[in-house]
Amino acid sequence: MKYNKILLNKMLLIFLVFVIAVSACFSNVKASSTKYITANNVTYTLPNECTDYYIIFKYDGKIWLYFGNTPYWGVHKGSGYYDLFIYASDKGYGSADNRLSCYQYAINLDSTDFSQPVEKYNRTWGYCCGSLENFEVLYSSVDIHDTSGGIFFHQTPLGISQTLVAETGKAQIMEQIKTMFLGFLKYLIVLVISVIAFYKGWKFLSTQLRIS
Repeated sequence: MKYNKILLNKMLLIFLVFVIAVSACFSNVKASSTKYITANNVTYTLPNECTDYYIIFKYDGKIWLYFGNTPYWGVHKGSGYYDLFIYASDKGYGSADNRLSCYQYAINLDSTDFSQPVEKYNRTWGYCCGSLENFEVLYSSVDIHDTSGGIFFHQTPLGISQTLVAETGKAQIMEQIKTMFLGFLKYLIVLVISVIAFYKGWKFLSTQLRIS
């Protein structure tokens, strides 16, 4: 009985060490979070922190990415220019009390990687153009409203390029999950076989010692 208790404690210790090791491996493996979007046959790299609510447009000799935490975006006329805002709700486009902060990343016209911006801000206002005629939206994942709440710019339809990118990202994640599961299963089988072999060997040795 004493030998069985010792064996049980050792088996439990081995199992706990194995679980801790596997948990550490799983916690260190992360699915790729890089995002891409194709607009006018140009594929842009979005920063990992970019949300699902974003707008890409040209202004002042640069390409800008604005993103925030809600889908409520609108343009507002200032003194000789237009601002682009994100709002907390769809109640009050143009209302200063309804505005939220948004992130604003800029890249040069010959660049496509917003993860390496040449300018970067987080504020409640942002110039988008001197006139709406010069407001060249390259891509928008949301509808952009005017101050009356009407649609100024419709959300860009998801074309085949964006669909393929999205499906490729899902496939990569599923492949990583499959690889992790198979790796875990392999180590689990080895552990079970080792524990069984250890138990049988220990039991045989204990029997021989008692006979002796």
